[in-house]
Amino acid sequence: MKNQAQTRRSRAKKCEGWERFEIETNGIFVYRARKIALRYPSLTPNQLRVAALATELLPSYEIARILGSTERAVEKVRSRIRKALGLHDGDSLTATLLTLLEEKNDALPQMGG
Repeated sequence: MKNQAQTRRSRAKKCEGWERFEIETNGIFVYRARKIALRYPSLTPNQLRVAALATELLPSYEIARILGSTERAVEKVRSRIRKALGLHDGDSLTATLLTLLEEKNDALPQMGG
């Protein structure tokens, strides 16, 4: 079992990987995470990061690499997101998220403006 110091270092590493990825992608995933959060405010910050990355059709192992996590942990998060969104077997998480991102939402400013 991890002690508290190891847990803090692990969380810091995940945030650092996400922040570096955000810089490299010009903030598009933060925008996507915020838009998803407007519709599903109960999602945790980690669930929002995974959801935003899933919209890029990235497999779980690639999302795990970006977030400094494991593929299994990402699969668990994806499962929790599916439950929070009320998806059933056969419903596509990615398709649902992409449809949500296409919806107009006046509460969120457009990119670049």
